[in-house]
Amino acid sequence: SVAAAVRRAGRRAGESLRAVVLLVAALCVALTAAMTFISLQKASAEHRESRHLLSSLRSDLYESLYLQEEAIVLGGLDAQLDVALRASLDRGAARVAGLRRFDGGGVQERVTQRLFVSYRRVLEDEAVLLRAGDIGGARRLEELGVDPVFHDLTDVIDQHLADHEAAADRLELQADVGSVVTLSVAAMVIWLLASRQRKAHLAAERASAQRR
Repeated sequence: SVAAAVRRAGRRAGESLRAVVLLVAALCVALTAAMTFISLQKASAEHRESRHLLSSLRSDLYESLYLQEEAIVLGGLDAQLDVALRASLDRGAARVAGLRRFDGGGVQERVTQRLFVSYRRVLEDEAVLLRAGDIGGARRLEELGVDPVFHDLTDVIDQHLADHEAAADRLELQADVGSVVTLSVAAMVIWLLASRQRKAHLAAERASAQRR
């Protein structure tokens, strides 16, 4: 009858609408998950880059300290050592400046910068003594000024290295879990759509058989 045909058409329209809504919802979930995944990966990469800068800064600090100690052993700061020391400190300053891009002027970056400025100033003061041949004064300044700041700075760097490593690992884990959840949701939606399509097909076949 006409009424029955209208009801069947209404049911099919309703099924189609629900399928479309389900598909749109799945696409929204997938898009949100993809954006979150990209954001997490970017944040993790920034932590890795900060860790690389800090590790390089740590190497620069040890190099500068070694050069200064070598100058003490040699009895003065010759031109070659002087150039190498300046270059090491300049590289360190560039690493500290690079941290601002990722830490955004946070507490860690400010503490590292403050300690590096102090370390560079006291090391340059020692270099002045070494250029003048005042080895005794350089030794005293190294013991009382350079070494304490050096140890404070490297301790802070080591803590920051551990923090950035843990943060990067945590973000990567969240991204991996999010990917699994997204794939699971997508698979469930596909199964539901396929199930609905199969049920609709079977219902159409039964209705067609009943009309014969």
